[in-house]
Amino acid sequence: MNNNTEIYLKRALQLAAKGRGLVSPNPLVGAVLVKNNRIIGEGYHQYFGGDHAEIDALKNSTESPEGSTLYVNLEPCSHFGKTPPCTKALIKNRIKKVVAAMADPNPSVSGKGFEEMRKAGIEVETGLLEQESREINRAYLTRLKKDRPFIALKIAQTLDGKIASYTGQSKWITGEKARAFGRRLRFEYDVILVGINTILSDNPSLNYPRTGIPQTLLSRKRYLKVILDSEARLPLPAKIWEEASRIVVAVAKKAPAGRLRCLEKKGAQIIVAGNQKIDLEKLLDFLYRQEIGSVLVEGGAATNGSFIDAGLVDLVYLFQAPLIIGGEKAKTSVAGKGFATPESALHLKLKSTRRFNADHLSIYINEENL
Repeated sequence: MNNNTEIYLKRALQLAAKGRGLVSPNPLVGAVLVKNNRIIGEGYHQYFGGDHAEIDALKNSTESPEGSTLYVNLEPCSHFGKTPPCTKALIKNRIKKVVAAMADPNPSVSGKGFEEMRKAGIEVETGLLEQESREINRAYLTRLKKDRPFIALKIAQTLDGKIASYTGQSKWITGEKARAFGRRLRFEYDVILVGINTILSDNPSLNYPRTGIPQTLLSRKRYLKVILDSEARLPLPAKIWEEASRIVVAVAKKAPAGRLRCLEKKGAQIIVAGNQKIDLEKLLDFLYRQEIGSVLVEGGAATNGSFIDAGLVDLVYLFQAPLIIGGEKAKTSVAGKGFATPESALHLKLKSTRRFNADHLSIYINEENL
């Protein structure tokens, strides 16, 4: 590999990141075409169902791509999905060489793309920046491995782990900058999920900011609001109804039929996922079959605890404010059954940190789920 290989692959990763929140459950992919040591075309997978990065790069090429090298962060596909195979387009355009950061573990691809290109005379190199490529597609890889959406928890708490005071007051624990960042995070996920207690106590809209996002992209965004509401108590005047979006209410069989009819008339989709309480596995199976790639859980404590108890946490955004509220009756950020010993607890690895004035964000990953 020449000295510029890493530069071009890093550029491919930068392009891939532009598809965040829009391509799921497909992977984030960027592509760079290079000929005579010049970039002649760039592209990325822009939205679910749209052109793949390789095709986008070919369409954007400023000259004939024949004899060029393609740099891409994931193995080109060789099968018909929502779009034709990328390998056939690369072969047709007489690409000389493909440098891919990693193989695609999707069984429909998984080495087949490399094999087809090699048989057609295209030189293939792989392996450089593989870890970075795995990182950017953590949600995609988890979905393939676990047969469920990628799940992240977003928690905002005080230094002593409280999300509200003993009087139930929670506005505001973190400052405006941290809260604004948290709202922007929603765009990167397909589903925003909360428990009914969060709706009843905080009445959130669960919307993401539209400012700065082109309307063409907003129209492509797949976005569900999911409420865990075993007894169908979701109020009809709640803020989550104010903006057009798909709302899914997960209920138990015990939910009153009259309430279910009211919610359906309002526009909600009802999913019966359990007898007395919500069966998360059943709900996630439904979301998986709906081609959902990622879920952002915004609590509260009982909901956070249920996902942790079930071993269904892949990443945690932990916002901490320099406050101590105290109080035995003040809510902590995680309820549920919990773990018997520190050894058996959920162990996470610190991925990165960030500050928002006095507030601190730590992002943790669950390596066991990779």
